[in-house]
Amino acid sequence: SVLYQLFAKYPQLDPSRVYAEGLSAGSMTATALGIKKSHVFTAVGGHSGGLLNNPVRGFPSFDPLWAEATQKRGAVEVPYCSVFGTKDNVVPYIRPDNWRNNGYLNAWNAYEQMNGMEVVRELDFSVDPVFAQRLLDRETIVTNKGDGIVVETGQLYKGDIPLIRLVAVVDYGHWNFMPTARIMWDFFKHYRRDPETKKLIYLP
Repeated sequence: SVLYQLFAKYPQLDPSRVYAEGLSAGSMTATALGIKKSHVFTAVGGHSGGLLNNPVRGFPSFDPLWAEATQKRGAVEVPYCSVFGTKDNVVPYIRPDNWRNNGYLNAWNAYEQMNGMEVVRELDFSVDPVFAQRLLDRETIVTNKGDGIVVETGQLYKGDIPLIRLVAVVDYGHWNFMPTARIMWDFFKHYRRDPETKKLIYLP
């Protein structure tokens, strides 16, 4: 309702380009909003947070969000960018010993389901030691932060459209890594949502 009030008050705002992003608890919130309010948000990003199996302090649990994603499967498309540190101990990143029911994998699967994509439930670290699945546009970025912090990234496609981008900050913990804001924006800026039909528009 706040968004609709802003649109009414400020006609210069573009309702076709509304993006949600959050860090940690905000990441869980934004990730859930993209599923629950998919007609409002053009694309969603989460940094250091996914979807937990059990509700924590009022955050939605995975099962009802999965049910909603299933109900919307293929009829709604919401691009999703997931950013995480590989040394995150608060919201642990996927490892060979913890990837089942991992919060990050839950989020990726929920967006795969809603977007009508193949749902990658089984991970294989021999395919990719960082993401444990095959990604397109795979890239290693060496930043000028710290001692040259490295970012690994790649994308999952539906046909010719990249709908999920995964971004790993190597050996980084549970906190904001500022250069990933540019990576996330470079992903978001290719998408708009028609305010009338609510259909996603991809602008390569």
